[in-house]
Amino acid sequence: FFTEGKEKAWGPRDFRFTCVPGAVYIFAMSAPADGQYRVGSLGENRGLTGGIKRITRLGSAGETAWRRDGDALWIFDGDTSDLPAVFRADLDE
Repeated sequence: FFTEGKEKAWGPRDFRFTCVPGAVYIFAMSAPADGQYRVGSLGENRGLTGGIKRITRLGSAGETAWRRDGDALWIFDGDTSDLPAVFRADLDE
């Protein structure tokens, strides 16, 4: 019943989100081994309606490579550290 001391480690498919007008912030709780983030809940056939203009990683210069298909938003960052990463997805208005 109580879960204290039984915390599950974050994995590469664990994301948290917040939004502001015109953007969604994607918090990746753990980097995948290949540096390719698969955000299933932001695929074209999933919860986010409309398009994405660009993806940027907070704290880095320039845009981040990405693509979006029916099943997922793919972010190609190359980072494989154990630290969380935050991305900003600018939305089409």
